[in-house]
Amino acid sequence: MTGRRRFLQLTGAALAAGAAAPRLLRPFEGDAEAARADRIDRIGIQLYTVRNEMKTNVEPTLARLAQIGYKEVEFAGYFGRTPTQVAESLTANGLTAPGAHIGIADIRGPNWPRVLDAAHTMGHQYLIVAWLDQKDRASQDG
Repeated sequence: MTGRRRFLQLTGAALAAGAAAPRLLRPFEGDAEAARADRIDRIGIQLYTVRNEMKTNVEPTLARLAQIGYKEVEFAGYFGRTPTQVAESLTANGLTAPGAHIGIADIRGPNWPRVLDAAHTMGHQYLIVAWLDQKDRASQDG
């Protein structure tokens, strides 16, 4: 391929990319309905990320998260509060908790009914076992 032909090909490709770039960078411009449909309207946070604050200031931390703009939180324990107390704080701050992390022992052990009651009180739709010990992953029975 000659240098001139290669130059023309690269120039043409660059011009085409340049012409397409504004549309690629703003794919919903002029289509407000599609832009709204693509938005995330409920932003959540795993409370593990603010665990140190939650250990000492549950209610103020939840209030601050709501003030920042979070709408959903995900628990891994209730920081010494009852599910009813935490649910009241969530309601007071306009937050929901669609999910929570639990341990595999909670499913297998005698506390399972209590875990389900707490999940119901909190409004959890999902209970997540985030970690399985190696012994639980090592066999089909596990």
